[in-house]
Amino acid sequence: MALRAVGAAGSVVGGAITSVALRHWLIEALATICVMGGILAAPVLAIIAWVGLLLPTQTLLHLVAPTLMITALVWLVAAILGAHVSHLLKSRQLAE
Repeated sequence: MALRAVGAAGSVVGGAITSVALRHWLIEALATICVMGGILAAPVLAIIAWVGLLLPTQTLLHLVAPTLMITALVWLVAAILGAHVSHLLKSRQLAE
């Protein structure tokens, strides 16, 4: 019985994602989140990581500084890719 419910929910979600308008909206929303995060959050995380590196080695912020820096770099790359995807979608939509 539970498997049928999961299968039905998967069919609804799969059917919804096949809708072109919804798929376009989801991609636009994810691209916007990536770009805004890359612009706003990545520099903040990088600054916090640099401050953490200046602290003594036993502090928690010093220990998580490399993870924060890697997260900031990954988010910045995601922002760049998200901006490119958004631009390509808009230019493709205008061409049609």
